[in-house]
Formats: sequence, structure tokens, C-alpha cells
Amino acid sequence: MKHDDVHAALRFVASLGLTLDDLATEHADRARIPTISQYIQRLAIKKPESTNHYRSYWTIIETEWGQRPLDSLTVAEIEVVAAEHRSRAAVRANSRGGYGAEANIIAALRFLYQNAETAGLIRPDSNPAAKARKTSQASGPARALSLDQIEDLGRVASTTGDDTELDALILRLHIETACRRSSVLALRIEDLERDDCLVRLNERGGAIRWQPISPTLMNRLLDHVRHRGGRKATDRVPRYHDGAPVALARYQYLVRRVRGELPWADELQVNMDWIGRTTEAFVKNRFGRTTANLFKRGIAHIDRTEAHNRYDPRRLAPVAEVLVALTGEPHPLARL
Repeated sequence: MKHDDVHAALRFVASLGLTLDDLATEHADRARIPTISQYIQRLAIKKPESTNHYRSYWTIIETEWGQRPLDSLTVAEIEVVAAEHRSRAAVRANSRGGYGAEANIIAALRFLYQNAETAGLIRPDSNPAAKARKTSQASGPARALSLDQIEDLGRVASTTGDDTELDALILRLHIETACRRSSVLALRIEDLERDDCLVRLNERGGAIRWQPISPTLMNRLLDHVRHRGGRKATDRVPRYHDGAPVALARYQYLVRRVRGELPWADELQVNMDWIGRTTEAFVKNRFGRTTANLFKRGIAHIDRTEAHNRYDPRRLAPVAEVLVALTGEPHPLARL
């Protein structure tokens, strides 16, 4: 959801006279405690951008407890229903044996009750979702995220923290190129090919990969450099306001924010590798395995001297066409 749409939704809530102060006074009157269904609907209006991922789990929760008062649920009830849903979940290659379904139900309930706690509807020591335990399991590998989840990550990166421009730029680089963190941290001004909208990425083993990016991303990268000290500050592209180059700590800070803002991301232990998996899955499903491998590998060279200023635009055309499908923007190499 766009930022303006969020404000429009909040204005709509305000027009109904439903404010945080109104919610905070409800705990004083037991008769005014909403049912679980009522509070889910309230959150859908108040925080539409945060509830998209939980839509299917709201249905499960409402089926089980929709007419129950919000403060009547127990820890044991949550754990039993979550475990039952895990056992019923279809066991697919990427389903983690149903553990993901169990984790997502508990994450949805934690989101619900954390908001109720903030609004003063329940006390922190009476939050049953916070105390509910999941079945232990080993952390799974990174996998593809849904569109709603990617939008959630984009919202957190671009609206929270102390440098939203920088974090949104980093996230978009990973979405468009499926690159590694080290490639972004090593990105230099000379690695930006403006006319053909390409970035030169330094990969593992000394390989160099030319990768198409959207014109919008290229312009934002150039503006980012220009407004933060230009070449005099550093030759690195991602940089802080004072011109200092970004280090690994920025990624750690961004991941902590994402997991802190999004319960589902905390449950899954999402990091930047999941972005690359998502882009790769999109390309594979839309264009097939061969094109996906080309997109991930790009036109790579091991000899840095030979590859430094050379690339064949025609060989990059198929990757550019994939980027057009991914971003919806035309690319100068897509029709070569």
C-alpha cells in the first residue's frame, strides 16, 4: 500500500472517532472489551499495510475464537490450535513439515495482542500470545517470500530507522539484482554504467558480473552519490549522510528493524538472502531455469583486467528483458 493510502486509511479511522485514547479507556470497562473478530477488523482498518500477510490466518483465528472476548484466550488454547494446524498442514518440499504454518498462526496472534497491549486493552502480563511456545525446529534455509511480504520489507526499510533513503536503496538493489551483501558494500562509482543502466558487481572468487538495473534505480543511485558528498567523500556508492561508506553494521541494523517490526519475519529469521531467493524464484517461474541461471550468473568474467571496461550489450539483452518484467520499466538493452 502506498504511503498516501495509509494516511487516507488513518483519516478514515479518525472520522469514525476511533482514536488510541478511545481504545485505551476500554480496559476500564469489561463490557466494552471487543471480541477477537471485532479487533481483527479494527486492525484491518487501522493498520492495513501490516495485516496483509496475516489475512489467511485471521480466517483461522476467527473460526476458532471469533466471538470470544479479546482478553479471554489462554496460552494453552493457542498452543493446541497452532499444533493442530501444523499437523494438518500439507507437507510440501518447502513447508518445513507444517512448522511454518504453526509459526505463522502464533505470529499473527502476537501481532494482534501486541497491538491490543499497546492500546491498553490488555495488560502485558495478560498477553497469552507472547507466552505461547512453538514446536522447536532447526532454522530453515532462505526461501522465496510472497509479494505481500516483500511489500512489508519495503515499508519497514522506507519508513523506519534513521536513514530510510539508504535502506530503501539497498533493498531495491537486492530485489533487482539478487546480489550478495558483499557486492553492494563493494559497489563503487565507476561500477555504474549510466547509459546502459548496468551495475558491475564484484562476486565471489574474483568474478565480475554486469547486471542490468532499472532506470529509476540508476537515477537514485547517482542522486544518492551526488547528494552525499560526491567523489570527494568516497568512491563507494552506498554511504551515510556524512559521506562515510556503508559497512556490514548497516545490514545488521536493517535486519534487526525488519524482525522487530514484522513478527512473521522474526519467526522465519529473515535476512537479505531471502530477497535474492525471491527474485530468483520469480525469474525461474516466469522464464524458466535457463534464464534464471543466466540472470543469477549474468555475464561474468574472472579476469578483472579484461572485464574492467568491457561487456557485450547484446548478451545482456535477455537479462534486461527479465528486469522489465520484474520492475515494469523499459530498459535500454531489452530490445537489442
